[in-house]
Amino acid sequence: MFEFQASSARETSAALFTAWLGLGANLILLGCYAVEAPLLLTGAALMTVGACLFVLIFSTRLDEHFNALRHVGLRWGMAVIALYLSASAILAVYHGGYSVGTFAAGVGAPSITDDALRVPVDGYLVMVLAALAFHLGFAFARVRGTGAA
Repeated sequence: MFEFQASSARETSAALFTAWLGLGANLILLGCYAVEAPLLLTGAALMTVGACLFVLIFSTRLDEHFNALRHVGLRWGMAVIALYLSASAILAVYHGGYSVGTFAAGVGAPSITDDALRVPVDGYLVMVLAALAFHLGFAFARVRGTGAA
């Protein structure tokens, strides 16, 4: 049987520290993506972001306010993934229609490799941006003082 146990101030403080640490590491990770950073720094940032997300998402002994903050962060992160998938679908439909149109116009079948508009396939960047959106959503709700965003 489930027994509710409220989190202590120390546990809540540690979880909030984890969120801020993850945000900082995520910003470093984005910088590592933008410039050619040493592999050790990129690996450390990846490990920190991954560990912080894991702890924040799967912590179950925290209070309702923290759960609301986490919920906002998860919504923001999933929104980035949803936007990426939607944009990719639109580009794929456009490319398919363009291919059919050029073939129907008698220009010939276009080559898949020489099209100018492709579906973006940089999953690493999407992962970094989704994690950053999670941390920014969490931080925004925390600074704003509510998790009911």
